[in-house]
Amino acid sequence: MPTAILSSQQFANTLGANTLVVVDFHATWCGPCKQIAPIFEQLASTHEKKGRVAFVKVDTDACPEVARSYQVTAMPTFIFFLSGTESTRIRGADPSRLRSEIDRHVTLASKLPGGTAPGFTGKGRTLADAEVEKKADIPKPRVIERQAAAAGRAAGGAVGGGFDIVQFFKNLVWAIQLYFVSLFSLEPKKSAEEWAGQGGPGVGGVKGKGRTL
Repeated sequence: MPTAILSSQQFANTLGANTLVVVDFHATWCGPCKQIAPIFEQLASTHEKKGRVAFVKVDTDACPEVARSYQVTAMPTFIFFLSGTESTRIRGADPSRLRSEIDRHVTLASKLPGGTAPGFTGKGRTLADAEVEKKADIPKPRVIERQAAAAGRAAGGAVGGGFDIVQFFKNLVWAIQLYFVSLFSLEPKKSAEEWAGQGGPGVGGVKGKGRTL
C-alpha cells in the first residue's frame, strides 16, 4: 500500500531510506488521479520492498512544498527516484507506461547497492596527522646548532682544532688582494713584500719571501 507523505522531511527520509522511490503526485479533485489510483496501489503491493523499493503518494494540496520543489504542475504526475535522484517523470494517467517504467526501474534498482558503503576499519590518515608529521621533520634550532658544531669539529679534527669559516674567507680575500697589488705594481716583487709585511687578517704577517711575478 502506498505511503501518504505529510511533510517535506518525511519525503526526504523516504528518499534516503530506499533505492527506488515511485511518487504519485495527485489531488483529491483530479478525476484522472482517481482513475489510475487503483492501478498504482496494485503495482505498489506487487513490487514494494522495505528498504529497497517504496511507493508513496503526495497530495499537492496537503503538501504543496514538495510539489513545488519538483515543479509539479499537472496531476497526476509520477516521478521515479533512483538513489535519491530523479530518473523519470510521467505526466498524466497512462497505465501502460506506468507499468512499463515501474518494471524497468525495479530491475535497475535490483542492480544497485542496497545500502551505504562500509566504513574504513583502520584509523586512516587525516590532515592533522600530516601536519604533525611535517612538523616532526623540521629540525629544532638547538639541533641545527649541534649539527653545525659537529660538522665543524669533523672538518678541523685533522689539525687539532675547529674549522673557522670566517677566518678562512678573510685569508682568501687577503690573498686575492696581494695578487692584484703585485699584478698592477711597477715593482711587483717590492710591492708584494711590502704588502705581505703588513700581515694578513689575523695571521700576523706572511713569513718568507713569497711568490712574485
